[in-house]
Amino acid sequence: MSPIVDKNGNIAYLGRLSWGNFVDWLVTLVLGIILVRLTLGLGGVRPETHIALLPLFGILLILHGIWLAVDATAPKRISHIPILFLPLLGWAVLSVFWLSPTSWLGKVELVYAVEAFIFFWVASNNTRTRNHILVLLFMALLPLVVALANAIFQFIQDPSLAADALTGYAVRLSPDFFGQSTGVFGDPTSFSIFLLLLFPGLLIAAMIQRFTVIQRVFFYYLAFIVLVGLLLVQVTWALLFFILITLWLVWLFGGCSRKRFLQLTALGALGMLLIVWFFEVRPLFSSQSGFSTVRLELWVESLRMFLRNPIAGVGAGAFSQAFEQSASVVLPAKVDSPQNDFLLLLSQYGLVGGLLCWAPLGYTLYHGFKRWQMFPAIMNLGRGRRPKVQFERFILSVSLAGCVSFLIGAFCSFSFYVPALLLYGLLFLSILVKYGFVRRCNIPDHLIARWSYCVLTVFLAAVLLKLAPVPLHAQALEEEGRETLN
Repeated sequence: MSPIVDKNGNIAYLGRLSWGNFVDWLVTLVLGIILVRLTLGLGGVRPETHIALLPLFGILLILHGIWLAVDATAPKRISHIPILFLPLLGWAVLSVFWLSPTSWLGKVELVYAVEAFIFFWVASNNTRTRNHILVLLFMALLPLVVALANAIFQFIQDPSLAADALTGYAVRLSPDFFGQSTGVFGDPTSFSIFLLLLFPGLLIAAMIQRFTVIQRVFFYYLAFIVLVGLLLVQVTWALLFFILITLWLVWLFGGCSRKRFLQLTALGALGMLLIVWFFEVRPLFSSQSGFSTVRLELWVESLRMFLRNPIAGVGAGAFSQAFEQSASVVLPAKVDSPQNDFLLLLSQYGLVGGLLCWAPLGYTLYHGFKRWQMFPAIMNLGRGRRPKVQFERFILSVSLAGCVSFLIGAFCSFSFYVPALLLYGLLFLSILVKYGFVRRCNIPDHLIARWSYCVLTVFLAAVLLKLAPVPLHAQALEEEGRETLN
């Protein structure tokens, strides 16, 4: 019987027997718990969910500081990519406290942004081994099982029934969603983005020569039930992008001939025409409404807001108020987002905020893609062994495809106001940072520097737990009053 700890001090699968590795596993578990809990709580759209999860973000910061203090790796380096996004966070703080006419709403957005940055920072610097990454990705898949089970139930029942059971408080979903599935979210659009985020990784794992036949069949099965979920959601643009993403992945990883790829493309085009006919054109000949112009009106008005304030925008959290004061578009309900995160960023934070976000994001995606190209498509192991794809190319493929899917969802919807979707996108981005870049920021290795960093993270966690609940409680009271009036 082999010993639990080998002669090199390693435990099977868990890695090295050390305090640093132990804390890193704790960090991985906390990251996964935050993802699962936030997703199952309607995607984190309710402030009550964030109030309950704030201690976990504080624990995550503290564990990160303890890990840097006790980890014996030398020289100790952290990634420089999350630092590139710090100016964007600083601009958001400036917009909230000095530029925004609705700073009380901007503070709620700032809390969401701080939570996202903490998640991105820790995920980019911790979870150092491939086993950490695989466990975290497995935990990220767990809500998919609950979401698809709910989707099947909601298709024939009132969607709010399952939502009440998951959140623990009364949830009133729009009557417009009856007949559509919302999964573990509050609206079909967020659920469709969630499915689009997970689908590319599942299809890549099924197509490439990395796993066994049984494992690949299992991944094909998961990809198929994601398709079933999208059909139950009945969101037209999500189904169209599903076909485009599938064709893109088949072209990159399918290894099929040009003739077969053209045949699949023709089949995909036929599927897109059928989707447009069934969900958009066919209702024009019935009593149902057809093409909706609301999204286009929101986009046009958002561009007008940006052009009126091109440098700094209307201010953090001020989109809703600026839209209500507009004389160009009048809608019967309150509008919190233009259903396009790119336009939301430009309208609220201006060109400065857009550049501070898109410049480091574009640099990260471009460098990650160049890194992906450096690895061969197939690695020949020799001696009659079956060729397989390197883990680095596989994980970079999953992260790049996940980032592309997230950007598609951000262009067509409001991912920022569904924090669970934002964290899923940042999870893929952090994996891209981890395997696409070399850590360049050295941390002094002496004892005082290590524990000073730990004390700093404890202080930041205390500040977060002290200040963040105030705007969240206020937002919760406002939403409860609005629901009561409705």
